[in-house]
Formats: sequence, C-alpha cells, structure tokens
Amino acid sequence: MYSGSAGVYAMADSPWSRAIRLAFILNLVIYMVGFVAGFTSPNANMLESALKSFSGIENLPLFHRYVLIAVNNIALAFILVVSSSIVIPGLAIIAYNGYVLGTLTALWLHVDQPIWRLLMLILPHGIIELTALFYTSSIGLSIAIILMSNKKREGIIERALASLPIAVYLLLLAAAVEVLLTPRLASSLI
Repeated sequence: MYSGSAGVYAMADSPWSRAIRLAFILNLVIYMVGFVAGFTSPNANMLESALKSFSGIENLPLFHRYVLIAVNNIALAFILVVSSSIVIPGLAIIAYNGYVLGTLTALWLHVDQPIWRLLMLILPHGIIELTALFYTSSIGLSIAIILMSNKKREGIIERALASLPIAVYLLLLAAAVEVLLTPRLASSLI
C-alpha cells in the first residue's frame, strides 16, 4: 500500500504535472493582467467587434446554438495548445480574452448595471470554460517548458494528447450551461 501511494505521488509530481501547474498559474496571471487592462482602459469598438461574431446566435435553434458554441470553444482550445507551445501567441490569446471581459465589465458598470447581473450571466459557464481554456493553454506551455528544459522529453506529445479529452468534456459542459442556463438567468434578471 505504501509503495502504491508513493507511485501516485510520484506521478502527480512528475515534470509534466509541475509544468501544467506552473503554466496554469501563468495563464491565470496573464488573464488577470488583460482583465485589468480592459477594465481600466476599455475599448467599446473592440468589444463590439468581438461580440459581432456571435450576433444572431440567439435566433438559432437550441441544438445549433450548442454546437456553434461548443465547436467555437473546442477550436479555440486546439488553437491554444498549438499557439501556447510557441508561448507568446498563446499568452496573447489569453490576455485578449481577459481584456474583452475587463472591457465588458467596465462598460457594464458605466451604464449603471449591477455587477451581480453580469456575474450571473458569465460565471455559471465562464468558470468551466475558462478552466478548460487555461488548461489547454497550459498543455501547450508545458510542451514548451519541457522541450526547453533538460527534463525527460519522450512521450510529451502522447501526454498532451491524453490531456485534451478533459478540456473537450469541460467545454461541452460549459456550452450546455451557456445554452440552457444562461438564457434562463438572463430572462429572470430582467
């Protein structure tokens, strides 16, 4: 039993696990920097441009909305894996997403809307979605960290690929929450 516990601990503290944890924290910090930048210096035109890609989505049938949101987020997740393995492009995507939410928050408060309404519209799906996106960016950053270090490199692509289903499942769940719960919350907040 003791050796089994030690084996689990050794697996949890592998170079891959340490790299994922470090990268996840870095993603969170970069996202918060983007959020603060957007909140302190909001750009309404940029926000309008970012939101324009989702215009008309509310007119789609429920299943089509779900598929559109899920596919969009899963595509972003795969882009994050690849771009984060190059480091700067992935971190720029994370910062941009933080900037968009910071801008939205600043403009929301500027028109005297209560913050709790925004939180009710974003948090239920956003916590799941951001966790998955930070995780996929962390997969890419971990590839970069391990390749740049003198750590054991074999099997890194297999580990990255094995990690992706977790993010996909989270994004499918986030899309379901966004399509099923968020509209109900929005209508109850009016």
